[in-house]
Amino acid sequence: MKRPVLAAVLLMFVSFAFCGQVTFDDAEANMLQNSPAIKRSLLDFNMNKAALSRETGNRYDVKLNAGYGYGAGYDDNIITGDNSNFNSSLSEALPTGGNIFLNMNSSNYDPAQGATLNDSVGINIYQPLLRGLLGMPADNSIKSDEYAVQMSKESLRDAVTGSTGTLKKYFVQIYRQQQFLAQNTMAIECARNTLAAAKRGLSAGEQLEAKAFLLSRQAQQAGFENNIKSACEDFLNYAGYDGRDWDSLTIDTSSMTEEAYIPVTLTAELENTLIEVQPQVARAKIRYENTRLWMDQAGWSVFPQLDLNASMQLNGFGNNLTDSIKIISQGREKYYSAGLNFSFDIPNSGAVFDEKYQEARYESDLMNYRIIGNGFRRRIRDAWRKLQQAMSAYEMRKEASEAFLKRLEMVKGAFNAGSFNVREMNQSINDAANALSGEANSYYDYIAALSDWNRYSGKYESYFSGYMRDKAEN
Repeated sequence: MKRPVLAAVLLMFVSFAFCGQVTFDDAEANMLQNSPAIKRSLLDFNMNKAALSRETGNRYDVKLNAGYGYGAGYDDNIITGDNSNFNSSLSEALPTGGNIFLNMNSSNYDPAQGATLNDSVGINIYQPLLRGLLGMPADNSIKSDEYAVQMSKESLRDAVTGSTGTLKKYFVQIYRQQQFLAQNTMAIECARNTLAAAKRGLSAGEQLEAKAFLLSRQAQQAGFENNIKSACEDFLNYAGYDGRDWDSLTIDTSSMTEEAYIPVTLTAELENTLIEVQPQVARAKIRYENTRLWMDQAGWSVFPQLDLNASMQLNGFGNNLTDSIKIISQGREKYYSAGLNFSFDIPNSGAVFDEKYQEARYESDLMNYRIIGNGFRRRIRDAWRKLQQAMSAYEMRKEASEAFLKRLEMVKGAFNAGSFNVREMNQSINDAANALSGEANSYYDYIAALSDWNRYSGKYESYFSGYMRDKAEN
């Protein structure tokens, strides 16, 4: 979409300061690796994944406890007996929120008159029947950590796609400044030709007018060149390049393209779909879903606590381990127990007010989700309208600049034939230059609006997918 009449002079005025070359894709890749905002979001994402792994591991770890103790009794420095104890247990969390324990104990008592060995193996089950049923609150902690991972991923998505959109605007700003320089260069060349013609046969006054116009255009040249340098530095800085390398890099704006699907009509269905995929909206939705999780748990907490405890134990004894194990295996010494434990805080104010707090928090987060969603509905509509307007304005500006350039050529011929004076010639140069500047501005507005639309419509999702794929490979 660049003007052929300007393309030949664009790089001529910036290449003298730079040696290397950077495309937009190069800068994008460098930004994804070096942007502090993206790095911070990635750290948060990895941190929440680690927290989820920790919570999941703790939830289903088999826990082993073991201990050994030894004691001895003395009377007038004569040992009267010694004893040793060994105990161990394995415990595992149940999906229903309870626990199962496997126990093994061995006690060896060796008084002076003879040794006695007592052993036991058993199983114990603890199960909440009201609070904590079906895995709460342990499962809720895992689910909450899953929500935290999802939210941090959406934040990372927002950082990547948002930074890409901003980088695109810095990129097109370079092109705009290059266009400004190109139109001023064209104006200088035309003004120089006008002055040469004026010296050949026009009055001294017209020669001075032609000279003044040329000088005024030449005076602007350094400013346009500096603006290009500043735009390049802004782009390279945002892309994460070290300031010491800026002077050795040039920006290749030949990759100034942006594809997009632009619907003719923004339907309600498309609008609703685009709203839900926005990272900020997705985060707000996950947040209220997480709050609902804890609101449900707070609702359970107002009930009394009722727990089931059950156990079975096999005992063995004898003067040696073989005898003890034989008795255990035969099940001659069995012990069973089962019971319920009931507890309830009266008036249970803490649980009641916590339930009210979580309900209010849920309503607040739900309302926030709707507010953010409506805000993005407004942004999406505005982005679509601005894109339509920017496309139309750019096409008209482009047509207008073509008309002014044709008119300039006509005025040149008439001026050389003596039909137009210097002032009319200078005005035509100004008109053409201003038209080209207007085209450059409208092109910037068009690409900026297109970039905003692509971000909202999910076009920049490919940058995020590629970023996540690279991180997974690394």
